[in-house]
Amino acid sequence: MKDNLHISNAIICGNGPSLKDIDYSRLPKEYDV
Repeated sequence: MKDNLHISNAIICGNGPSLKDIDYSRLPKEYDV
């Protein structure tokens, strides 16, 4: 799923350790969590 984060403004992520694995520089400026 991580490879698809830059495609959509709706981001689905897990909790805990997986949050630190997100490449925040790839996120759009506006997004829903």
